[in-house]
Amino acid sequence: MAAALQFPANVSTLNTYNDLYPDWTQREVSTGVYTVPVGGMMTRQPVSVGGSGSSYIYGYVDSNYRAGMSKEECLKFTAEALALAMERDGSSGGVVRLAVISEQGVERQAILGNQLPKFSTV
Repeated sequence: MAAALQFPANVSTLNTYNDLYPDWTQREVSTGVYTVPVGGMMTRQPVSVGGSGSSYIYGYVDSNYRAGMSKEECLKFTAEALALAMERDGSSGGVVRLAVISEQGVERQAILGNQLPKFSTV
């Protein structure tokens, strides 16, 4: 039990709020995201959004996220969500950095702004 509490305890001492922390547990084969909103309460959710562009994509996330997506589906979903946020939010943009966490480790990739999907014709 002490080990299970170590991660949340370490994160809470950072004094950062409105952050997302990914979780992958091989023993339980569970995934999720720890979310720390402005109020400071840490919650574990299957999916979460945060940051300045997040208010633009809640509807997209609600209607397109589903449990059990493949790695490729998750990467496409995430890139599309971030591209939508970046189109509307003046503080977002440039490049999308993605990380896949699995039993093999962390796989990172970057998608440049000109390689992201385009949704707006304006």
